[in-house]
Amino acid sequence: MSSATEAAGGVDALAEERQYWHGKLAGNPRPSGPRPDHRRPDPCDRCERDATAAFEIDGEAFDQLVQLTGGEPFLEYAALAAALIACLYRYTQASPIVIGCPTLKSENESADPQNVVAVVSDVNGQTTFRQLLLAVRQTLLDAHARQRYPFARLLEDLNLQAPPNRCPLFEVGLAYLELHLEMPEVGNDITLTLKRETGRIRGTVAFSSRMYEPATIERLGQHLVRLLRAGLKDPRSALTVLDILTDEERRRLLVEWSDTARDYPRDRCVHELFEVWVERAPDSTALVDGDLRLSYRELDQCANRLAHYLQGLGVGANTPVGICMNRSPELVVSVLAVLKAGGTYVPYDPTYPRDRLATMLEDVRLKVLLTREALLERLPERKPRVVCVDHDWPVIAKQPADQPPRRSGPADLCYIIFTSGSTGRPKAAAVHHRGWTNLLHWFVQEFNISPADKNLVMSSISFDITQRSMAMPLTSGGELHLVPDGYDPDLILRTLREEQITLLNCAPSTFYPLIEGPEAGRYTSLRSLRCLFLGGEAISASRLASWATSPDCTTEIANVYGAAECSDVSSFYRLQDFERYIKTSVPIGKPIYNSRIYILDEELRLVPIGVGGEICLAGEGVGRGYANDAALTAKKFLDDPFAGEAGARLYRTGDLGRYFPDGNLEFIGRVDHQVKVRGLRIELGEIEAQLRAHAGVKEAVAVASEYAPNEWRLTAYYVSSRLEEAGAEDGLEDELREALAGKLPSYMVPNLFVRLREIPLNPNGKIDREALPAPSTAERRGKSALSAPRTPTEKTVALLFAEILKVEEVGVEDNFFRLGGHSLMATQMIANISEAFNVRFLAVDFFARPTVAGVAARIEASAAIQRAEGKPPAGGPPATNCATPQ
Repeated sequence: MSSATEAAGGVDALAEERQYWHGKLAGNPRPSGPRPDHRRPDPCDRCERDATAAFEIDGEAFDQLVQLTGGEPFLEYAALAAALIACLYRYTQASPIVIGCPTLKSENESADPQNVVAVVSDVNGQTTFRQLLLAVRQTLLDAHARQRYPFARLLEDLNLQAPPNRCPLFEVGLAYLELHLEMPEVGNDITLTLKRETGRIRGTVAFSSRMYEPATIERLGQHLVRLLRAGLKDPRSALTVLDILTDEERRRLLVEWSDTARDYPRDRCVHELFEVWVERAPDSTALVDGDLRLSYRELDQCANRLAHYLQGLGVGANTPVGICMNRSPELVVSVLAVLKAGGTYVPYDPTYPRDRLATMLEDVRLKVLLTREALLERLPERKPRVVCVDHDWPVIAKQPADQPPRRSGPADLCYIIFTSGSTGRPKAAAVHHRGWTNLLHWFVQEFNISPADKNLVMSSISFDITQRSMAMPLTSGGELHLVPDGYDPDLILRTLREEQITLLNCAPSTFYPLIEGPEAGRYTSLRSLRCLFLGGEAISASRLASWATSPDCTTEIANVYGAAECSDVSSFYRLQDFERYIKTSVPIGKPIYNSRIYILDEELRLVPIGVGGEICLAGEGVGRGYANDAALTAKKFLDDPFAGEAGARLYRTGDLGRYFPDGNLEFIGRVDHQVKVRGLRIELGEIEAQLRAHAGVKEAVAVASEYAPNEWRLTAYYVSSRLEEAGAEDGLEDELREALAGKLPSYMVPNLFVRLREIPLNPNGKIDREALPAPSTAERRGKSALSAPRTPTEKTVALLFAEILKVEEVGVEDNFFRLGGHSLMATQMIANISEAFNVRFLAVDFFARPTVAGVAARIEASAAIQRAEGKPPAGGPPATNCATPQ
C-alpha cells in the first residue's frame, strides 16, 4: 500500500472518529460529579488537585469481581467504570453520565499520553447493574477504538471554551493502571486512580481542597465500593435499589440528626396558650394598633363574645370560618374567636382579585365569612354567610364575655391557608393545633421569647409568616403590634424605633428595603430588634452583611425554613459568618423540636450526605393535607417509612436540598424549577446563586421560557448593586456572562440578561416569576442602536438571524448570542449560511464575530478567495431573501 493510500486511510479514520465523538457529545452533556462543598474559584484561578483520599476494594467484593470477570483486565476496568457511573447517577439522578479516561497503553507506544477519551453512558434508574456493565463495556471498546482523536481538537470542534480551572465535558476521571497511562491534566475536578495488587484493588482519589472537603471525597470512595459490592452480589438489581449508604451515614441520617424529640404542651390548643396569659397578666398590653391599646383581658373578652356568636351560628370543631380583613384589631379578635369557638380559621387577602377569592371560597366550603363592612364590595357575589365584625358588633357585644364551651382539641384543625399551586389554582393546606403548638413552644424555648418582647406584623393575612407573627407574642405574654396595610419602609422603621420592637418575622425581600434606603438612621431604627426571623425564600447574605456586621446590629438573625403544609417552620439556622455566606449560601439548618427531615431521591430512598434530593418533612408539624382534595393529599402526604410507628406521615415539599456533614441542610432549588433545556436538566437555583455571588448583582432570578414549540432559552433577570450614574452599568452584562461561563457549563449560561430596577414580588413578599417582563429585542440588543442591513449579503444574514432567533428585526451590529442564541442554534445557523451562500463557513469564523456585519464580511471574503482561486463563484443569496426583516 502506498504512503498516499495509508495517509488517506488515516484521514478517513480520523473523520470517522470525529463523527463518532460528535454524535456522542451532541448537545454538550453536563459534566457529572459530586456537588462541590465550596463554590468554584474564579475562572482564571487554577483549581489544582492538591489533596488525596484512599479506599480499597478487597475481601468478598474483590473475590466477586475476579469471579465475574475471570481476572481479565478490560472486564475489570468495565466493571469498575460501571460502578463509578452508577454511583455518579445516584448522586445526580441525571443522564447521560460522562467520565474521562486516559488512553490505553499500546505495545507499539503509539498512544498519546496527553489524550483522554470521554466515556458517555445513558443511564436510568431501572437499568440493572448487569445491563449497565455490558453497556459500559461496549462503550469503552468503542471509545478506546477511537482514542487517537485529540481531546483538545474535540473541544474546539464542539466550540467549548475550556476555562483554566474546569474541564467542560467531565468532572471525574478514572485511570485503571493495569491498562491505562497516567491521567493527563485536562482540568477535571476529581481523578480516581485504581491499581491492582495481590488480593485487592487500591484506589486513590485526587481532588481540589478548594472545592471539596476530604470527608466528601472519602464518602465517594466508600459509596463506590458499597455500590460495586451490591451490584456484584445481585447484578440483576436495578441501580436505584442498590445499597449505597454506609452504616454510619444511615445512623446519622435516621437516628442522630432525627433526635429532636422534646416535650411540649401537647394537650393544649393554640388559643389556650393565649388564655394562660389572660390569667397570668390580664392587664398587660396584648395588642397595639396606632393609638389603640388592648390588654389581654380586653382582647380575650372581645374574642369570647364573637366566639359565642359563632357557636350560635353552628361553628364547632373543624368548621371552616373565613376571615377576609386587612391588618386591624378586628382581624386579631376574629382569629382568636374562631379558635375559641372550636373552628378552623381560613385567612383571605381582601386585595386579591374577586375571581381568585371566589375560587378560594368555593374550595374550602365555608360555614361563615368574617369581614368588615368596607370590604363587602370586594367580595364575590357567591359567598357563604357574611358577618361584618365592625357593623354587627352591637349585636355580637351582647354575647357573654366568659370562655365559650371547648369544642376542639390538639388533633383538630387550627387553620387552613392557601399556598400557590403549580397548576395555577391555590392549594388549601390544613394545619393541626398540635403542630402549631409545637412550633410556638419551640420559638419560645429556642429564642427565650418572653412578656418583654414586642412583635410587629407587616405582612398580609394570607401569608403563613403572618400567622406566626400574630401567635408568637400572644402565646408568650408579649405585645402584638400592627401597621396599616401596604408596605411603607419609613413607617415600619418609625414604628420599630418608637415602639422598641424586639421581634420581626418577614421574607428577606421585605426586609432588605429597611436597611438599603438612602436615608440616614435606618440602622439605628433597628437597634431594639432582638430577633429577626427570615423565611420564604433564599437569603442574599451580601445584602444583609453591611447592617448585620455594623455596631448598630445586636440582632440574632435566623433563617427559618418549612412549608405551610407542615405548620410553617421545620428547620432553622442562626446566621453568624457573613463572609462565608456571601461566597456560598445560607443553610436552612437543622430540624426544630419533634421534626424530622429526609432528603430523598426520585424513588423516595435516602440519598447520601452531600447529595441533592427532595426535602421531605416529617414529625409533629405535618398537617392533615389539602382541604377537599384527596387526590393531591395522597400524592404529597405519604406514609413515613423511616418513623417506625403506625400512622406517621411525611410531606414531599418539592424543594431540593442536601445535608452537609455537620447535619445542617442547604436549600438548592425547586423540583419544579428544574427545567430541561435542549434535553439537559438545569437547576435554575444554581444559576441564581452564581449571579448573586457577583459583586455587581443585588438580586437575581433565572427563568426558562419556551420561545418556540419545544424550544427553550434561559433568561437572567438581575438588579444591579452599582450606583445609577453614567457609565456605572457599562460592561456588567459582559462581566456576568464571563463569570458564569467560568463557573457553569455552557448550556447553563443564560441566553438573555435583563436588568430591572427591582424584582417583582407577590403579596406575600416572595418573588413573582409570573410578573417578570418578557425581554424585548431592544433589551437584548443592549446599547447597540438598530442599524439596517446595507448590502444584499447583510440583508440575507439578518433574515437568517431573525428566522433562527424568532425575533422581528435584526440590525447589522446585533450579536447572535445577545439576541438569545446558543451553541446548538449557532450550529444550525452555520449550516443555513453555508447552504444559502454556497460557501464553506467555519464555526470558528462565526464565533469570532457573531454579528450580521461580521458574518457578512466573512462570507464576502470567502467568496473573494474562491474567485481568486478560480473556483466556481459562490451562489449569491436568492432574490427573495434580500428584503430586510421587518
